[in-house]
Amino acid sequence: MPPISPAKTLRRRAILEAALGVFSAYGFEGARVEEIARIAGVGKGTIYEHFEHKEDLFLNLCAHLVGENLALARTRLQASPLPAPARLRQYLSDLIRSVTELLPRMGLFFEAWSLAWTRPQLRSQCQRMFRDLYDPLHAEIVGLLHESDRSGGPPTSMASERATLILAAIDGLAYQTLFRLDQGDLPRLAATAEQLLLHGLEPQS
Repeated sequence: MPPISPAKTLRRRAILEAALGVFSAYGFEGARVEEIARIAGVGKGTIYEHFEHKEDLFLNLCAHLVGENLALARTRLQASPLPAPARLRQYLSDLIRSVTELLPRMGLFFEAWSLAWTRPQLRSQCQRMFRDLYDPLHAEIVGLLHESDRSGGPPTSMASERATLILAAIDGLAYQTLFRLDQGDLPRLAATAEQLLLHGLEPQS
């Protein structure tokens, strides 16, 4: 596949940024592709050069939001000079923060999942998109668990399963905050969740 030109990348980003505003304001059903094109400063046909249809644009927007939000955590992890146990702690803290920062956009995700679940042709696309986002996170946590073990930390048996449970707990914190908790408590809850997620990974005295 030939590389995507910088101009095309910029147009795609402009379309996604415009789509975020329009979908947030009107929801999927109420949003008009013409309005997204107008705000993005492109023709309607240009949108369909980047996305097959309105549903494709909507699902790509949701995946884009998650990917952009997780990019900072990954960048900090790659640049960190800390030993593995400390990098793992930092990474989980950053992941918790990145997921909970998406709470104001959660309505878009609910709508996307509902759309995909009621339209079988979109279901596999939605699952693939989010699997492509979660798989690297899972692999990075597994790698940090093993690296921590090799550097003298506690043994990390069942690292893959533990990484899956860690990601599930992070997602669960976001849902709990969305439905039943005060968002003002989020910093404290995030710190508590980080401690609980790492419990058992710290050396025993």
